[in-house]
Amino acid sequence: MIDEQVRQRGFPEVDLIFRHKMEGTYEQVKAIFRDASVQILEPPGSREFLIADVPVCGYRFGSNQLGPLDGLGLYHTGHFTMPLSPKYATRLAISKLSGYYRLSGTESDKVNARQIQHAYRELYLRPGSTTEEFVMRNMAAWRKPAAISPLSIV
Repeated sequence: MIDEQVRQRGFPEVDLIFRHKMEGTYEQVKAIFRDASVQILEPPGSREFLIADVPVCGYRFGSNQLGPLDGLGLYHTGHFTMPLSPKYATRLAISKLSGYYRLSGTESDKVNARQIQHAYRELYLRPGSTTEEFVMRNMAAWRKPAAISPLSIV
C-alpha cells in the first residue's frame, strides 16, 4: 500500500529514502524496548511522587540532562522514570532487572527532584500531601524555560 502511494505521488526517490530511514529507526527503537526492563516503583511510607507537566524524566550517567526537554533521548539514557500516581511510578531501564521495587527515601527524593527540575510549567500533587514541603525546599532547582513565568503548583 505504501509503495503504491509512493508511485502515485511522484518523487519516489525522496519517499523511498524517508521510508528506509524510518524503518531503520523503528528497528533500533524496537531493539531498545526489547532489551529494556519495566520496573514498578513505590515510595516508602507516607512519601508520594510528584507529577510534572513533562512527567518522563531520563537519567544518563555523568550528565545533567533529564529527558526530552534537555535533548536526552532513548539512545543515550540509562533509564526513563514516569510517575503514574502519588504511590506508583514506572521505570523503563536499560537492564534486565524487571520487577517491583520499594524505593528508599533518598531514591524517591531523587525522582521528585527530577520532576521539579524537568517541569515545563506545572507540578501536580495531592492536596495535603507531604510533598508540598519538599517542593518548597527544592524549588530553586527548577530551570525556567524561555518565555514562561513562575511555576505553578496545582
